[in-house]
This record gives sequence, structure tokens and C-alpha cells, in this order.
Amino acid sequence: EHALITGQAEAHHILEVRRGLEISMAALAAARRSPAHVRDLAALAREMGQKLHAPEEYVALDLEFHRTLAAATNNPFYVQFIDACRAAFESSMDAGLRHRYTVAELDRVQSLHLEILDGVRRGDSRAAENAMTRHCDDALAALYRCDMVPLAPEDEKARSRSEKAVRPAAAAKSRKPEAGAKTTPTKSRNQRPKV
Repeated sequence: EHALITGQAEAHHILEVRRGLEISMAALAAARRSPAHVRDLAALAREMGQKLHAPEEYVALDLEFHRTLAAATNNPFYVQFIDACRAAFESSMDAGLRHRYTVAELDRVQSLHLEILDGVRRGDSRAAENAMTRHCDDALAALYRCDMVPLAPEDEKARSRSEKAVRPAAAAKSRKPEAGAKTTPTKSRNQRPKV
């Protein structure tokens, strides 16, 4: 949280850490979950589907979904880590969701949560891991596509997994220059908003 407050952490930094943690977490959850964990995850996923267009409510449910996955690993450190980094996780989830601009992209966010749930329900660690990988890669790709950070060559695979974004028309237009002023882009490709 100190890094967020002081501006040292940005959404993509948090997502990169979450990616490594949550892919293994999903696989372990599928292998170790109890029927109660599956019921809780299913209830959260249903409620998330009803709140997909209400970002603040969706993010709160999303965080609880991931925390329940952590509990399903039966490794208390996963839960402790998410609790300790709660503000950072919420910020990265919010940024990832708000940079989905189409109905198809929002539907895909929810669809991947359902795939994670399905893998966990069936005890299929590989399926849960693969769904979480695509979920995290999509979130990173959404940030990259929006010019929040330059897309590194090694991240091209993540970009190709995600549907092509349709950015708002306003975002594609440059500001009108003042009389006699040179035309410049509205923002630098390297400009990174803080979370």
C-alpha cells in the first residue's frame, strides 16, 4: 500500500505480480478445494454476472472470488498475501475492468471467471490454471492496448489472446491545436497513469 500511496506502483506492476501468484493458486485450488469452497465460488460468480456493468460492485465481488480461491488452496499464506495487498489488488482489478471498452470484452472477463470456477469444480488443475493465465494476460493486454505502458515483445502472446479493443472515438482524436501552434499527440505512449 505504501508503494501505491507514494506512486511507486502502477496497475501493470501489480498485475504482473498477481499473474505469477494466481496462476499457481488456481491450480492448487482445483486440487484441494472443498465442496464449501465450490459453493462459495459459484455464488460469487453468479453475483458477479449481475454486476458486470457496475465496476465498484464487481471489483468488490471479484476480490472476494480471488480470496476464496486462495482459501481453497488450504495454504494460509495465499489468503494472508491477498489480505495484506488488498488495496493493490483492488486497484489493479479496477484498472483492468475499466479498460475493457466493449460488451464482448466485459463478457469475456466474466466468462473467464466461470472457466476458472469450472476447472476448480471439476478438480482439473490444468484447466483452472489455463483459465487464470488467460484472465491475467487479458488484463495486462487491456492496459497495454490503452497505451498505459509500451507493449514488450514478450507480451505479444498475451495481446493475441485478448480480443481487439475498440477504443472510444474521442480517445482516437487529438486535441485541436491553438491557432499557430504545432499539432502534438494528446498523450505520450510512455505516459502511465498512477493507481
